[in-house]
Amino acid sequence: MTTMKAIETQYRGYRFRSRLEARWAVFFDALRVAWEYEPEGFELGFGERYLPDFRVTYADCVWWFEVKPSISLLTASDYRKLQSFVAGGNKLMLLDGTPEAKMYCEINQHESQNLLSASAARHGWALMSDKRRPWWDDYENYFTPTTHFGRSTAIEDAVTAARGARFEFGEKG
Repeated sequence: MTTMKAIETQYRGYRFRSRLEARWAVFFDALRVAWEYEPEGFELGFGERYLPDFRVTYADCVWWFEVKPSISLLTASDYRKLQSFVAGGNKLMLLDGTPEAKMYCEINQHESQNLLSASAARHGWALMSDKRRPWWDDYENYFTPTTHFGRSTAIEDAVTAARGARFEFGEKG
C-alpha cells in the first residue's frame, strides 16, 4: 500500500504539517473559534511523548483536537498515546478527514479502550451550531443533518471555507 506524503502548508503564520491540518484551522477561523496549533507537548511516561494538533478553550474548558486522514490509519503507537493522554484527564476529539458536518470521535477514558473497534468509530460529537450550545453538540441530540436543530449555516459555511481553501502559489487559504 502506498502512503501519500503530507504537504507542509503555511497559513496565518503557522507551518502546518499537512494541508488537512491547515483546512481545520480555516474551519475554526470561519466559525470564529480561537485555536492554537501544537502549543505544547506532553510526556506520557514509558518514553512516549504526544503533541496534539490543536488546543481550543471554550467556556473555561480546554479541548484538544487531533487531526488524522482516517481513523483506520491509527497505529498501535497512536492508540497508546491517545489512551494515555485522556487517562491524564484531558478532553480529546479526533477529527478524521476533511471538515464536514458529521459525527467525530470524542476520545475519553472509557471509550478509549474500544477506540479502534468499528463500534466506536462514530461515538462522539457532531459539529453543529445552536445559540444555546457550543459549536459542537452531544451526538445523542444529532439525529440527521436536517432534523432536530437543523443544519447550521455557520457550520456549512465553515465546511465550504475549509474545503475551498487553496494554499498554492502564496494564496492565504
